[in-house]
Amino acid sequence: MTTRGSVLPPPVADNHSGPSAHPRRVPGEPGLWLIILGDIVMFAVLLCVLLYYRSSDRAGYAAAQSHLSISQGLAETLVLLASSLAVVVAVVAYRAQRIGRANGAMLIALGLGAAFTVLKVVEWSTHAADGLTPHSNDFFMLYYILTGLHLGHVVVGMFVLELVRRMAKRPLPGKHDTDYFVGAAVFWHMVDLIWLFLAPLLFLVV
Repeated sequence: MTTRGSVLPPPVADNHSGPSAHPRRVPGEPGLWLIILGDIVMFAVLLCVLLYYRSSDRAGYAAAQSHLSISQGLAETLVLLASSLAVVVAVVAYRAQRIGRANGAMLIALGLGAAFTVLKVVEWSTHAADGLTPHSNDFFMLYYILTGLHLGHVVVGMFVLELVRRMAKRPLPGKHDTDYFVGAAVFWHMVDLIWLFLAPLLFLVV
């Protein structure tokens, strides 16, 4: 309680409250999200084309799809999911300054990415040997386009993961190194997420 004429002290500013004290921001570099959005839109359009073909020729779609191996698709999916888990471990370790653990997890992710690439090339080679090429029918034309584009993103993602893995081992980290590391992880997760939509439509949905 104060008496008349007394002067109240000015309010103390709370630097730990208010919406601007800790501004929220998306992980990684903002420009990366434009690339991710563009990729998602591109694959969404192609998946819509695939669904349109399926609806217009269900018998032809089912006949062509029967040449794909569900076990092959499952193996590829599990490999990519495991790689995403390894990338999560790497990010958590990097933020905790456990660089050795982050480096090891990234190497595991890169190895799994390489394994996915080998699996996909073997799959393509098997189909080509059986005479199933992009010229066989609409299904295999879209199959090669979609899986080829996706594999291209896997290769790019592996290149980016390797860059940030080497960056993390520098003795003097840069100002934006964490953003780059997290951004690479976000890109890799986007590649895996696209596959989780793509694989069921190619291998399972009749």
